[in-house]
Amino acid sequence: MFQDFLKNQVRHFSALSLEKLPPETIRRGRGVPPITPGSGVEVQENGDVSFKIYAPTAEKVEISFGRRGLSLEKGEDGLHRGSLPFDPHFCGLRCFDVMVDGVLVLYPYAPISWHLKRQRNFVEIPDPGTEYRYLNRVPHGAVSTEIYWSEEAGRHLRCLVYTPPGYRKGTEDYPVLYLQHGATENETCWVYDGKAGLIMDNLLAAGEVRPFLIVMNNGEVVEPEHEGTREMDDLFERVLLHDCIPYIEANYRVKADKWHRAMAGLSMGSMQTSRIGLTHPEVFSYLGVFSGFLRFGSDHATQDDSHLSMLFDRERFLKEYKLLFRSVGEEDDNMMDCFTVDETYVERAGLRELPNYVCKTYPLQQHEWGAWYRAFRDFAPLLFKD
Repeated sequence: MFQDFLKNQVRHFSALSLEKLPPETIRRGRGVPPITPGSGVEVQENGDVSFKIYAPTAEKVEISFGRRGLSLEKGEDGLHRGSLPFDPHFCGLRCFDVMVDGVLVLYPYAPISWHLKRQRNFVEIPDPGTEYRYLNRVPHGAVSTEIYWSEEAGRHLRCLVYTPPGYRKGTEDYPVLYLQHGATENETCWVYDGKAGLIMDNLLAAGEVRPFLIVMNNGEVVEPEHEGTREMDDLFERVLLHDCIPYIEANYRVKADKWHRAMAGLSMGSMQTSRIGLTHPEVFSYLGVFSGFLRFGSDHATQDDSHLSMLFDRERFLKEYKLLFRSVGEEDDNMMDCFTVDETYVERAGLRELPNYVCKTYPLQQHEWGAWYRAFRDFAPLLFKD
């Protein structure tokens, strides 16, 4: 019995919550942080982020956002306090680590997401001009969890599916966008980090987009011995084409033709989009490459950029694709070299002269969600135009 349980994927199911419980509803136990106003992480009215981390026996508590961080000051009540001043260049969703006497911990009174292949705390810092991703009083779509069997992977996989307002009561068929996350993330990230569903709700309410479904898969479907190699991308391609798309088209009211199918992704997901999308013009007609690659990255075991031949056949490229959208943050140190090299292919292929090619850059943005939800906001209104 126990061996069967240990082999079963149900052990890996997890839940995420929308609401933060008010302090008066939380019952304290031994070792539980005191419930005080602002306990955990709170954004102040001026945009500053205040931290209150309960660690009464610790001498040192630090907050790390990667390249920036702060040391908290310990009080007599066991709370370590500190504040991160608002910086307009450091906004949006930001994951951080809590280090307690040099030990990495996950703090229970701060929001939790999935990043760097693990759970991490995060905070939403106000990002001016991005109200389109707020939870506004507009009609809202639904995000459903779908569990499907993958013959290609030999196990159950999960995808999240956004359906627009009115889908459940309607009868019409909809286009579909297959939207991929980046490396070290998973299928939940575009919903909880990128706020793709909320962005769609707001754009639909404003009349800026045509309704469509969004399907978000785990792009890191891979056997452990092949992690970080082309085998990962080969397997995901087969899963998407042979398992996921047929499942969606059998269980949702969607238009099952290339002219109503799009694929997009950020970073690693952009690489998958380029390769799969440009290799299979019979499947997709809209492609979105966010902070990403037209070519394969240099860390892949096999460098095969044969899919780029599509870009140099101008007549076929115009015939097969309604849109190729590329974007990058102007301060993206991780991607600018690759993006610049890809630009040589764009130049040689003469893509800038074509009506189905769009390229955008985002000032002040790095390899981060600020660049990616901006890209999605600009990409979505260009989809499925008749």
